Amino acid sequence: MQVIRRWLLVSVALLYCGSSVAYERVISLAPHITELIYAIGAEDKLIATVNSSDYPPAANQLPRVGDGVSISAEALLAYAPDLVLAWQPTAQLQRLESVLAQSQITLQYIQPQSLTEIPQAALKLGQWLNRVEQAEQISAEWQQRIAQLPAPPPHTSALILLNIAPLYGLNEPMLNDVLRHCGLYNWIPADQPVMTAVTLEQLLQHPAQALISSDTLDKLAPLLQLLEPFYSQPPHILFVNADHFYRAGPRLIEATEALCAQVQAQNEAQ
Repeated sequence: MQVIRRWLLVSVALLYCGSSVAYERVISLAPHITELIYAIGAEDKLIATVNSSDYPPAANQLPRVGDGVSISAEALLAYAPDLVLAWQPTAQLQRLESVLAQSQITLQYIQPQSLTEIPQAALKLGQWLNRVEQAEQISAEWQQRIAQLPAPPPHTSALILLNIAPLYGLNEPMLNDVLRHCGLYNWIPADQPVMTAVTLEQLLQHPAQALISSDTLDKLAPLLQLLEPFYSQPPHILFVNADHFYRAGPRLIEATEALCAQVQAQNEAQ
């Protein structure tokens, strides 16, 4: 059984990688990628990253090539990487593709769209960075934790508060999957932008049953005071750690477990 399980994990890794090349000099352009690299024990391959890569603490010692939005091509090329890992194909990265290709530098994207794609990303990185065994082990652990999430039928609408004033909500596939695992669904319709402006009138016409925020209760107080006279039942307030919740890396699994526990506790208290 153990042999079969190992064969399946390797097969998945190969399926998602499509390459047996082992890279030695890696630049990460997203904090969740940096966390994944450390998680599989391949931090010795990491030569530079972006300003927002602050976890684990050792990542703060890495040289910086930009802030994740604005990347210095000169700084990036100066480190002579053989692999650059990015979150999504922004306009700047698309312009950089030809520059990197001319220098024979591979550019790959690690953009998980669901919780189950986080362990898949670890397997992919394990193949690229010659850490297959470590990636298999951590991936299996994460898969087990995801499988143990409650995932009841979504019945509670939740608004992920990205900003209070002006009011913006978040509608992002990965976080929508997180909500689903906790019996929630996004108050913002799926066809709306990732960052959606929300008016007070919309919230009054179609009340969100839960508000998810990384802010403190004090910062939420003005919004809650505006809603209170119009809500027959106050919305549930669900707090998240921003660094865990908004990064599609290993700690998002922990954030999902914590969110589901809050939902369960509030349901039991009703």
